[in-house]
Amino acid sequence: MEARIFETKLGWMALISRGQGVSHVVLPTKSRDTTEKKVRKIAGGDYEVSRSLMALESDLIRYMLGRFVDFSKYSLDFTYSSGFQKSVWFVVKEIPYGRTMTYKMVAERLGNAKVAQAVGNALNKNPLPIVIPCHRVLGDKDMGGYIGGKALKKKLLQMEGVTVK
Repeated sequence: MEARIFETKLGWMALISRGQGVSHVVLPTKSRDTTEKKVRKIAGGDYEVSRSLMALESDLIRYMLGRFVDFSKYSLDFTYSSGFQKSVWFVVKEIPYGRTMTYKMVAERLGNAKVAQAVGNALNKNPLPIVIPCHRVLGDKDMGGYIGGKALKKKLLQMEGVTVK
């Protein structure tokens, strides 16, 4: 496995690749050590420092500064994901910067409004947060959950100009 650990305005992040595209984005933590421990856990131990992830690293740093970034150009590795998860992530990947959808709206796009809870479960397993912008999916009555915590979700949405209660 290959990885890059880097610092952003919101903390230390990491990118991981199995060589077939980006497989994981580690959300910001307060320390490099904490991020490195997460990388080693995902990688199963040692990893090589990757040069191929430098462009995405640069784009994530820019994004964390509040700038628009188009992440669609990056190759993503969904090797260990279910078909349903991938279908949810492909819908969510199309949510424009600064816009949101509800879990129910995502479920409706998948053809079944009754799978909104399953949509939430799939988003909770999203290995590529920000690149697959699950922070842009909200509950009907509240902000909903986020794998990086509600405070980070709110911050990311505010950076994109979304008003959040």
